[in-house]
Amino acid sequence: MISVLVTGGKGQLASCIRKRWIEKEGESLFFRSSSDIDLYQVDEVTEFLKDHKITHVVHTSAYTAVDNAEDESELAKKVNVDQTRSIAEACANVGVFLVHISTDFVYGGGGDTPKKIEDANPESVYGNTKLESEVVVRESGVKHLTLRTSWLYSDIGHNFYNTMNRLLGEGRDLKVVDDQRGTPTSAYYLATFIRDFIRSEDHLGLTDQTTMNFSNRGNTTWFGFASKIREVNGLPGSVTPCTSAEYPQKAKRPSYSVMDLSVLESTGWENVKWEEAVESLGAGLSKRRGG
Repeated sequence: MISVLVTGGKGQLASCIRKRWIEKEGESLFFRSSSDIDLYQVDEVTEFLKDHKITHVVHTSAYTAVDNAEDESELAKKVNVDQTRSIAEACANVGVFLVHISTDFVYGGGGDTPKKIEDANPESVYGNTKLESEVVVRESGVKHLTLRTSWLYSDIGHNFYNTMNRLLGEGRDLKVVDDQRGTPTSAYYLATFIRDFIRSEDHLGLTDQTTMNFSNRGNTTWFGFASKIREVNGLPGSVTPCTSAEYPQKAKRPSYSVMDLSVLESTGWENVKWEEAVESLGAGLSKRRGG
């Protein structure tokens, strides 16, 4: 019996989980947002977990407005840390497994070698609150999997992929940063991994206290990502590389957040290169457009 609560039920990742997870016999999925459950109230969350016989919580709810967080640090901490603490405590109370979503923003600075878990050194409010959220999960004693992911995108909601698709589709000529390197990650692939992890009797061989990196394979810059989106979807606009200095943003971005995937690879889960993931999504868009 598998019964899963997905927080942030209307968000990008939750929506991709909903699409990727076709329920089998003995499986139940519940998608809830903060308007459905007060995720800050341990008792209320605990009651929901008990009433619906929840076995796993996938915690996707988060404050992700990276630049706004620099001015709204208290709100970012409330959502990312306090909310996560309540959910972790509720899960620990009932013996529910927690899958917690984190970010490559916990890795600060530069470098040229893939980031390992111990390399966390955030340089933004957002990154600090997400790293703190990982700490409260560990300190709660709950059985958990924390997934640090990077450059998450899909054809749902507000993300870089959809923004580039829209602007380049309008024929815009864009300058895109070419000195920040990381890995675009399809939210559909992350959703599929979460599904496979929960369905696996031994959780893909991972321990019950794991923090790991998850992205598609390979790496690029935002300019490289935008260029691939343009190519795959046959968009009329143009893309020109620029530096981070030419495109100032309030929150400092990691200049190199390519992540070490050795733990993911140890599970034997079938991953793909980031280019293949973009091509796969582009093919789906083309089909829906009748192309």
